[in-house]
Amino acid sequence: MIITRLATRDRRIHRVLIRPEPQPVRLFPHRWLRKGVREGWIKYFKIDGCPAIEFLSHPRVVYKLVRQPGTWCAHCGLVIPRHLAPEHVARQHPNQPSPDPEAPYGFKVEHRWLAVRVR
Repeated sequence: MIITRLATRDRRIHRVLIRPEPQPVRLFPHRWLRKGVREGWIKYFKIDGCPAIEFLSHPRVVYKLVRQPGTWCAHCGLVIPRHLAPEHVARQHPNQPSPDPEAPYGFKVEHRWLAVRVR
């Protein structure tokens, strides 16, 4: 997905052009989302109590943010502080191999928002 920001002469972003067709599932960096909201080409709101973003573009593109950046246990899905993740895995899931091949230590650290396209 390529996003082109369209600005006025005074350099204010008034809309964005998205091409090709946006993917149904995306990972968005937190800084990038904050920058888009600050510059005005991303609108932040809630859908059924979950955070969502809308790109001020044509056609309208809306993503529901389903998972925030953080550390998760690969076994039980519990959100845990990063420094306690190895201890949690050792105590709660002893001698169990990780169910996620991308998280061989039993926990996963994600620095981006997981988003699902709604519209």
